[in-house]
This record gives sequence, C-alpha cells and structure tokens, in this order.
Amino acid sequence: AVVVVCVKWGTKYDADYVNKLADGVRRHLSLPHRVVCFTDDPADIDDYIMTAALPQIDGMSGWWYKAYLFSQEAREALQAAPWYKALANQGAIGRSVDGQTDGQTNCRTNDPADAS
Repeated sequence: AVVVVCVKWGTKYDADYVNKLADGVRRHLSLPHRVVCFTDDPADIDDYIMTAALPQIDGMSGWWYKAYLFSQEAREALQAAPWYKALANQGAIGRSVDGQTDGQTNCRTNDPADAS
C-alpha cells in the first residue's frame, strides 16, 4: 500500500484543500493507498482521510512543518495508527510497488545492489 502524507497548518488552507487532494489521489492512484494529513486542526477533513496531530514546535510555522514528516516522531505516529498496523500485518508495509523492501516503510530502495 502507498501512504500519501500531507500537512495542513494554520488558516491559509482549509480542510477543503485536503479533501480535494485526497479525492484526486483516489481518482488517479489505482494502487491500494491511505491518505494521512498531519494537522493542527482536523475539523472538516473527510472521514476516509487519516489524521495525525501536528505538534506545536517553538519557532516553527507554515511550510517548515513539512520537515517534521521526516522525523522519528512522525514515523512513530504513523506506525502507532491501527490502520498502519493492519497493513503491516498484511505485509503491505515495507515493500515498494515493485516488491523490493527497505525494511522500514513503503519506500523504494535506490541501491543498485537491491536490483535482481
């Protein structure tokens, strides 16, 4: 499964932008997937979109929160979600679309040694 992640922070963009993004993903991505939005305000985000709390970090605002997605804390938040555990139990997490694994999340490996 593919996990599509976005960030919604503040009031510049409302839940409608997240909902439209997820609708576009559903329309155009034929692979099994989940959409996750890290946000400070999950109000009005459609129910089929998973939400995760975006922490308040001193000195961070706006698009800087995108950097949070690469943190261990964000990874642990995803891995703690019940839907993530269900996908992992089905073997859908940890493999790229071509079946190779990086042993972590749904990331394609770029190491030529992994090619068979």
